Amino acid sequence: MGVVVKARDPGLERVVAIKVLGAHLAQNERARKRFLREGRAAAAINHPNVMTIHAVEEDVSGPFLVMEFVAGKTLREVIEERKQLTPSEVITISLQVAKGLAAAHAKGVIHRDVKPANVMMHAEDQRIRLMDFGLAEVKNENIDLTSQDQVVGTPSYMAPEQVRGADIDARADLFSLGCLIYALLTGQSPFHGRNHSEAVMRVLNHEPTPLSDIAPGAPEELVAIVERLLAKDLTARFQSATEVVAALQELASGEPVPVVIALDVASTGEVPASNSSTTRFVPIHQQRSSNWKPLVAALVSLVAVGLLMWQIANSSKPESNSGLKTAEELVAPVVVLSPHLIVASDGSGDCQTIGEALERIASQGTITLADSGPFTESLVLNGPRYDGLKIEARDRATVRHSPRETASSIIALQDVSGVTLRRLDIEASDSLKANAACYVSGVCKEVTLDEVSFRHESPQGVSEFLDIKSDESSEIEVQALGCRFAANGGSGCVAVRGSGSSLELRNCMLSNRLTILRIDSEVRHIKLTGNVFLGGQNAINIDIKHWRPQTRIEITNNTFVGCRYWLGLVNSFRKGTPPQGQTDSRVCNNLILGGERLQGNRGDQWPYLVDSWQFAANWWERDGTTQADAGWNDKIAVLKDRQDILQRDDAQHADYLRPAIGSELLTSGVGGDLPNYIGARGPQ
Repeated sequence: MGVVVKARDPGLERVVAIKVLGAHLAQNERARKRFLREGRAAAAINHPNVMTIHAVEEDVSGPFLVMEFVAGKTLREVIEERKQLTPSEVITISLQVAKGLAAAHAKGVIHRDVKPANVMMHAEDQRIRLMDFGLAEVKNENIDLTSQDQVVGTPSYMAPEQVRGADIDARADLFSLGCLIYALLTGQSPFHGRNHSEAVMRVLNHEPTPLSDIAPGAPEELVAIVERLLAKDLTARFQSATEVVAALQELASGEPVPVVIALDVASTGEVPASNSSTTRFVPIHQQRSSNWKPLVAALVSLVAVGLLMWQIANSSKPESNSGLKTAEELVAPVVVLSPHLIVASDGSGDCQTIGEALERIASQGTITLADSGPFTESLVLNGPRYDGLKIEARDRATVRHSPRETASSIIALQDVSGVTLRRLDIEASDSLKANAACYVSGVCKEVTLDEVSFRHESPQGVSEFLDIKSDESSEIEVQALGCRFAANGGSGCVAVRGSGSSLELRNCMLSNRLTILRIDSEVRHIKLTGNVFLGGQNAINIDIKHWRPQTRIEITNNTFVGCRYWLGLVNSFRKGTPPQGQTDSRVCNNLILGGERLQGNRGDQWPYLVDSWQFAANWWERDGTTQADAGWNDKIAVLKDRQDILQRDDAQHADYLRPAIGSELLTSGVGGDLPNYIGARGPQ
């Protein structure tokens, strides 16, 4: 997760512990935000058995928690030293853990990773403190959720429903508490395995060795509590931490303790006790007969019905409100997910907005836009719930940023794969001050933009239309087919960066008065073919500082019209060892119409590139600005006089940039797996 340091608070003259989120997680926007959110939720828990969080803050290095400093050891360290604790010690410790969980669940906070390593014991008074509430979910933000080998939490202390990746509630923490008590009595979890997979299989299928066999000194009542906590069927477990507290308190004192029957387990695991005479309390000692399970189940049902009827009858009497939820609050609305939804801005479809459709669409579903809109909203596709989603217009539809919204992009794709956007016109307004109109990050594989157009008339606002950014722990694959990018400023139409990033641009048209395509830092695979680059200072600007053998760049059969620098290297390939021999990268069959020269120091990076990349059949039609040695004596491109091209001015014309019949451009390509023609447009 990160680093914990001991520190001194000079303002209040106290020693504190500071937990700094690890850099690998801090770089993940979802993990960072969740860390702050979970930290603030935990900070709201005020209980002596929960680690006090003094502050949740963030600076340039990332988010961090300021916590109380506890001079002591974790229960994992205690178990490693002691191997087994006495039953009285186990009851005392377990009762405190249960109280801490009850306080957290009452605030709606689920721990998700209850285990000995997350419980501190103070060296002086042996007071127990639970720590790291909700942070298991933060780890989840930096992994591929589609991988069956990745689970959130520590497998040998996880509930079966958590191992399966299902939605969990507070009862998952109670299963983990049962594992912890078992470990205190025996020295290890009941589902301890030699590896991750074995632990998972044991949780799902294995019945643990009875405590009576390996911890014969454990009281029968404590054994019964642990067995109930470890029920694989969550309905057979204790239904709230409050019940566990009552059971352990009775065991510690020998006196019956009332148990509050919890109704709202699904959301918080706790319901406040009612002062109404209809509320029943059940002493634990009344549940010890051999037939206690059906009796308790019947009692729970009766009490639940009684409380519900009481609430309905008194819902109109504010003065008698006991703090219990209303009937409407107890029954959550059911959302039926549909595989196909029609969105129409006039209200004639299933939904009127794309955002509404995103809430109702099923996995692998299709959202069809029935009219042209405009749909003034920002779209966020975050997480595997949207894997395989298609958003497509019947003809064409406009998605436009709303000046009233504060979203950082019009479309954001994060940790979602198999998404297709088709026939959309994305328009950025002047009020959108963002890095990108469409931002792709995290693990996003097989993302397709099909006939999507991006437009922004103002030189202010967005920096790029399409921004693809990966890091060492993520992987991105984007394919743009027949797309249009028309900008009037900013850093570029398209930016791609990160060692896990792959981009294919095919049959697209891109224009900007400044940079059109930026390839920053290390990338995995860039494939540009059949595209038209119009105007601009820089058509393709490559800024890759390190030589990496896995980097592959293919620039083939593109046409560059009036670009000052059709290809540029800026500070590229200055670090690392240049490859020996030719790589898979190539620049072939490109047609350059006008322009001044290549960008970059010819005596610095370019010679390495010429030796390791394939440069072939690039024709440069010179104009009045073209320098005499622009093609470096045919090593990069062959300088040519004016070529016979059918249409140069009308981008909508069928023959735009197409060579005339009989032109050498139609037969001078390198062939093989590439076309025999040069440029983006071949024969009809």
